[in-house]
Amino acid sequence: MLEAIVYAGTVFAVAAAVTAAWIVGARRGLAGAAKDCDEAWAEIVRLLGERASARAASADPARLAELDAQLEARAEIFNARVRSWNDRLRTYPDAFVARLSGAAPREPWAPDAAAPAPPDSPA
Repeated sequence: MLEAIVYAGTVFAVAAAVTAAWIVGARRGLAGAAKDCDEAWAEIVRLLGERASARAASADPARLAELDAQLEARAEIFNARVRSWNDRLRTYPDAFVARLSGAAPREPWAPDAAAPAPPDSPA
């Protein structure tokens, strides 16, 4: 009988340790994915400001085309990171941790959008 109790306690301890490791890994993964999205968004905002300044200064059309191309490339990067973030929110154990922390899906962004709205930040 005592052996069965010790065995059950060991199994419980191992299961608790594995679960804790999954949760810690999910939290780290979600934090990294959120940081990736935020960094990509900051780059888009920087390029939008640079493009607005260039337009206000009647910059060379080649410079404006270069900025637009950079903006499109950064939007692709941002949208890929948003897809990755949203996928994590639907995958165990990240979905479990995301639900507990109140993290929400993010919306992709199109470079031709008139006025970009900052994406939702995770909780």
